[in-house]
Amino acid sequence: FSIEIANKSRKYKNNEIEKFSLDGYSTKGENRGIGLTRAKEIIKKYKAELLIENISYNTENFLRFKIIFFIK
Repeated sequence: FSIEIANKSRKYKNNEIEKFSLDGYSTKGENRGIGLTRAKEIIKKYKAELLIENISYNTENFLRFKIIFFIK
């Protein structure tokens, strides 16, 4: 199963997206940026996968965060 969150956003380049899960990194300012780091800990624990990507919906760009859990 998967969980995803998407917000209307500007289109991000791949090198920008790669920075999102770095500890302490945030586009929102200082003293933030622990959310995706914590999510990556959970993803690793459950051997899930995180996808961060731009998607187009009704001619607008959305930034989508999707966690895929593989059920055995």
